[in-house]
Amino acid sequence: MMRSILRIFITWALDTTYLLVYIITLGTVTIHEGKFSKLLHTYANWNQDYFAQPKRFVAPRTEEEIRDLIKKASKVRAVGGGHSFNGGTLCDTLMLSLDNYNKITNIDHNKKIVKAQAGIRLRTFMKELEAVNLCLPTLGSTNAQSLGGLVASDLHGTRCSEGYLSDQILSVRLVDAAGNIHTLRKGSQEMSAVCGAIGALGVVIEVEIQCVPLYRLSKKITIVESKIVEQDIQKLLEKHDHLSFYYIGGVKLQTCRMNTWDQTDEATSFLYKWRHFIQEIFDFFLCSFILGIGRFTKALDKFGPIGMEIMKLFMNRNLVTNAAGSFSRQLFYRHDEIEYGIPREQFNNLMPELLKLLRTEYAYVTIVEVRFGGASTSLLGPGAGRETVFIELANRNLVTNAAGSFSRQLFYRHDEIEYGIPREQFNNLMPELLKLLRTEYAYVTIVEVRFGGASTSLLGPGAGRETVFIELA
Repeated sequence: MMRSILRIFITWALDTTYLLVYIITLGTVTIHEGKFSKLLHTYANWNQDYFAQPKRFVAPRTEEEIRDLIKKASKVRAVGGGHSFNGGTLCDTLMLSLDNYNKITNIDHNKKIVKAQAGIRLRTFMKELEAVNLCLPTLGSTNAQSLGGLVASDLHGTRCSEGYLSDQILSVRLVDAAGNIHTLRKGSQEMSAVCGAIGALGVVIEVEIQCVPLYRLSKKITIVESKIVEQDIQKLLEKHDHLSFYYIGGVKLQTCRMNTWDQTDEATSFLYKWRHFIQEIFDFFLCSFILGIGRFTKALDKFGPIGMEIMKLFMNRNLVTNAAGSFSRQLFYRHDEIEYGIPREQFNNLMPELLKLLRTEYAYVTIVEVRFGGASTSLLGPGAGRETVFIELANRNLVTNAAGSFSRQLFYRHDEIEYGIPREQFNNLMPELLKLLRTEYAYVTIVEVRFGGASTSLLGPGAGRETVFIELA
């Protein structure tokens, strides 16, 4: 209980600081990004949940420096904006920041092709593109991310038909673990593998992107009944260029918030930047403080519907902005997050079940964000080869439970051998195996049995067949 109260206090203290800085600077400065403290020699991610004290934290300025650092390192992690919800970018040896490797190196105005160094932040990149009347068709939800980080996660947005950065990438320059530089081009397997690989194949240092002419979007926010969303989802996807939903999971609420964005020739709205500024403050206040108080007091069932009615008063019903300012948020409340990618055809059946599941424990009250994408050309991303619905759950209890559901931290000392057998042989083989183990007392052992589908790998034990894995310790 005390730990929960302490976390709430720290969260509200940080959120209050974020909010005040944003308001005082009129939305020009945000401080919730990954940062390295020279004083403490410590790196922390954006929400101050994950820390590392690497032996070296370096921000090189040239390609040669990057190559040399990676070549000599026994272990290296590259970091960008630090907008991650896990410790995957952290290590105790060398952490490499590309914040100083952050320039646009070439713009082909006729072909609308742009080359940029991977450390450039999305906010800077979009501002420089806007200055030459260019834009990206797919944009992230936070402008603090670096271009390299967007490639590593194969950025997906809210675009219904496509929606992945990998669709626009023409080539990347990559430094591998040996310090060698590779130029990978669109259409190659290597290129498809890099997008969404979370940096596992090397450090992306430059990206060549196909841009589009600068365009404007009409953004509308409406409160709709959840059952109508499930009934009419295909019509909504066909009607709108971009679409997302926000539910309050774990609460007996029959409505949700729907965001739509559609390309338009209309002029930008009067005072659109100020209206966007106010909307960000309101969303932040609702998600951080109102939801937090409601969760702590267990009063959200009463006040959830009231909150939705208040939202109707403050939301922008039709706001026309340049595309660069339509999606990206600058202000984020402190939270944990876990995201799932599911096949689009499963959405109608899964969403009601998910909301029902979240209502089983009050600790599971959470903002649930739903976005839609087409089929990604990446090999490893969650949208690879299929139209995908992305479902984000912003609740520490859910993230902790999911992350800790399978992984063990404590192992007794033992040896182990694992066999992979075709699933159809399990019924016959398992009784025989147990019978065999009983023939010698020395064979007493823990037998773990797990099940898997058919792997797409060439060499793994599950390659091309549904498999049962049997471990003998």
